[in-house]
Amino acid sequence: MNKVNSDQHGRSFNQPGFESTEVVLPGIVETDGLLIRKRVLPKPATGQVIVKVEASGISFAERAMRRAMYYGQPKFPFVPGYDLVGIVAAVGPEVDPALVGKRVAALTKTSGWASYVLLAAEILMPIPDSIDPAEAPNLWLFEHFINLLRNGRLDTRGQHRSAILAISPT
Repeated sequence: MNKVNSDQHGRSFNQPGFESTEVVLPGIVETDGLLIRKRVLPKPATGQVIVKVEASGISFAERAMRRAMYYGQPKFPFVPGYDLVGIVAAVGPEVDPALVGKRVAALTKTSGWASYVLLAAEILMPIPDSIDPAEAPNLWLFEHFINLLRNGRLDTRGQHRSAILAISPT
């Protein structure tokens, strides 16, 4: 695992392990039934990275998952968070160490509601530092839409697939 003491923005990643604080959806609960847990993430394996989460959305998907009504959702308990933006904090073997300290976005379906996440490097999309982390997931969806228009197919990196259900001028 490659780690740095800090990146070009002074963000520190010098802890001995990456302890993540996670919001856990234990079952069908109201929002006050969500749980908080801490756990140490394993070292990134080949092709994996650890991302320090800056922002993760709350959308229809998470609300439906909380009611066990989202297609293909994992069994309870799990950490929700369909998308996230963050800074690469560590990389595993066969991942470019230059990614450490870079801002990225990812569509994860789950796991985004955490302080750190372990992800496959191939699902990351670079995000400029000038973009507000709260706005960056919109760029990810826009990239998929543009790929569909230009190439007549969706981007299927990793295990994630995007679909444009409807586009209307009104």
